[in-house]
Amino acid sequence: MTNHWSDIANANLVLVMGGNAAEAHPCGFKWVTEAKAHNKARLIVVDPRFTRTASVADYYAPIRTGSDIAFMGGLINYLLSTDKIQHEYVRNYTDVSFIVKETYGFEDGLFSGYDAAKRVYADKSGWGYELGEDGFAKVDPTLQHPRCVFQLMKQHYSRYTPELASMTCGMPQDAMMKIWEEIATCSVPGKTMTILYALGWTQHSIGAQIIRSAAMVQLLLGNVGMPGGGVNALRGHSNIQGLTDLGLLSNSLPGYLTLAGDAEQDYATFIDKRASKPLRPGQLSYWQNYGKFHVSLMKAWYGANATAENNWGYDWLPKLDVPAYDVLRMFEMMGQGKVNGYICQGFNPIAALPDKNRVTAALAKLKWLVIMDPLATETSEFWRNAGPFNDVDTANIQTEVIRLPTTCFAEEDGSLVNSSRWLQWHWKGADGPGETRTDVHIMSELFLRMRQRYQTEGGAYPDAMMNISWPYKVPEEPSPEELAKEMNGWAVTDVTDPSGAVIKAGQQLAGFGQLKDDGSTASGCWIFAGSWTEQGNQMARRDNSDPYGMHQVQNWAWAWPANRRILYNRASSDPQGKPWDPEKKRLVWWNGKAWTGTDVPDFKVDSPPEAGMNPFIMNPEGVARFFAIDKMAEGPFPEHYEPFETPIGINPLHPQNKKATSNPAGRIFDSVWDTLGTHDEFPYAATTYRLTEHFHFWSKHCRLNAIAQPEQFVEIGEVLANEKGITAGDRVRVSSKRGHIDAVAVVTKRIRPLQVNNQTVHQIGIPLHWGFTGATRHGYLTNTLVPFLGDGNTQTPESKSFLVKVEKL
Repeated sequence: MTNHWSDIANANLVLVMGGNAAEAHPCGFKWVTEAKAHNKARLIVVDPRFTRTASVADYYAPIRTGSDIAFMGGLINYLLSTDKIQHEYVRNYTDVSFIVKETYGFEDGLFSGYDAAKRVYADKSGWGYELGEDGFAKVDPTLQHPRCVFQLMKQHYSRYTPELASMTCGMPQDAMMKIWEEIATCSVPGKTMTILYALGWTQHSIGAQIIRSAAMVQLLLGNVGMPGGGVNALRGHSNIQGLTDLGLLSNSLPGYLTLAGDAEQDYATFIDKRASKPLRPGQLSYWQNYGKFHVSLMKAWYGANATAENNWGYDWLPKLDVPAYDVLRMFEMMGQGKVNGYICQGFNPIAALPDKNRVTAALAKLKWLVIMDPLATETSEFWRNAGPFNDVDTANIQTEVIRLPTTCFAEEDGSLVNSSRWLQWHWKGADGPGETRTDVHIMSELFLRMRQRYQTEGGAYPDAMMNISWPYKVPEEPSPEELAKEMNGWAVTDVTDPSGAVIKAGQQLAGFGQLKDDGSTASGCWIFAGSWTEQGNQMARRDNSDPYGMHQVQNWAWAWPANRRILYNRASSDPQGKPWDPEKKRLVWWNGKAWTGTDVPDFKVDSPPEAGMNPFIMNPEGVARFFAIDKMAEGPFPEHYEPFETPIGINPLHPQNKKATSNPAGRIFDSVWDTLGTHDEFPYAATTYRLTEHFHFWSKHCRLNAIAQPEQFVEIGEVLANEKGITAGDRVRVSSKRGHIDAVAVVTKRIRPLQVNNQTVHQIGIPLHWGFTGATRHGYLTNTLVPFLGDGNTQTPESKSFLVKVEKL
């Protein structure tokens, strides 16, 4: 999330694509209405369905689910071919001038280095910049070199003509051109577009690349780092942002640090690989401070036990023998009988993961399953026969299920991190009922009892467990305040910060700029440094004053990093340090001595414009990347690939190469191929979505919500309904290769048939909130229909694009 919710009010154009903000984020959508009311902003919605967001849009156009890159690739081609780009921004703040290695190539849907047998790009060495003898990347400021990023990008997207883009994504060409023309108006310095997306973009086998294509559009328009600009991820849960910030992915550590692989047994090599050196003269490459963040994390975890002599406890961290033990891999292993037990904390995998029947079969092979949740979830009762909704043989399921009831957010103090990257402190409204305990209490007792077992009985390699520091006043339940201060960080010994000020041992740090790699500082999450300082809990602030009229509200809660509200905000000023639009888009600027402004500068504050440091300070190039080098699984440029279950059977961009029909580097296991359907048997494209009245699988337990949306339904377009003889209120069966659901048919004008590759494609909309627990009428788990596969980078399941057939019951 580059910008934040209230900043949306600064936009001149809002594109909602891959989400339904008015319905799924109704409070945040207020800022879209603010932009429309006070900034005369226009709202464009692109979605397979005419949604509640579309109902208040200035313009709506339909699109086939899973084809967003075709639309975005065509838009990139349009902006380049019509010269509707912010030239000075693009030339100075992006990698368009960088020269790519001769070994890079793209042919018939595949980039260079592809291993077809393993379905991965095994050799990404060609996806890089050409380096000079000085170690810096070579550039061509004229942008004429045939291998500079600008020329390669033009060549790559020249194939995405309006005709081909329309034929692939199903959007009528006149509607597509109207939207492209309107987006192009935001290439001038005084106008910005913001893009709002959600799970409609992430839950695809090419989800990460869809989002990259949107970032590329915003860079061409000069809209990254600008007020009312950016690419904004609308988090669907109040703390999903916090989940990723704190490293709860299997290959992550807090603050977007990473675990080592098996081959990285040497600590110095591990740090050096991540502490990237500048790739151009005068650039900052802030990740060169990686060692400071890592050592401070280890001091927070292991305290005095982490020393320079033992490499700050590096050997106590696990080393990954595969890229990630994500949930898809975990349940694949579970299904193979390779997992004995599973602790399921605040998660309902039988309902949230794809292919419900596959997940159920995997859970049935466990010896034990622990559920930590405030409610009775479907996962906690996966063993119970609930008739057609969960038709299992209970007697043959031997998994022991242990339920530990937890409190919910309203029954505990603490912080939440929202879509805006705001850490906001909240206070509990009531104590938890019955025998509930906080998650912290349960996990702490689990840790203490495990450590006690190691002490009394020994065990294989106890060091990682025994050396953990646990300095809390009540060991069985550390307080939220203690944990929040630990995340911020403190001085372990007296420390002199870069300004020369001395921080006494035990004092809270003011920010991550004070972290060191010599063991003198500790921080549980470096990006949270500054959230609880010697001045107190910054997350608890509630001052919504807006002295500059720029909606940056600096004193409301606290935003990571360093209370910056807009990332890369140095890019809001031209190379000379003056705002691109000094009247309406003033964010940060050079005042002759330092960078200042209406936001905290995301930059080295004393680096004058003439020094040539560029805005994208986390990248070693100093600029933003159109060419992703080796960072993405599928290639340096986003390319359209079909969903694994494609309703047209081919990829119109390269119909001759079957290997490039769907994502050639997508996440799929060998055991899954036989579970995929084809368009001849399952002819309709289905997509899942959410309803305002139900919060995922939670508020269906609330009587009022159950009354508002009492019964499972599916949305079917009028044309298809007429073909099938279905009328509103009929019960229908929707089936995929993996199973079926029965529901009430809502026959609607909101979904229309699309012409794709000279074929008619019908789409089905399926809400996901039903199951066999809760106060609503029980129903089928929607993910019974979803294929067990995912994105090549994030492993996010492809829940938004799969094939079904429909029958009237």
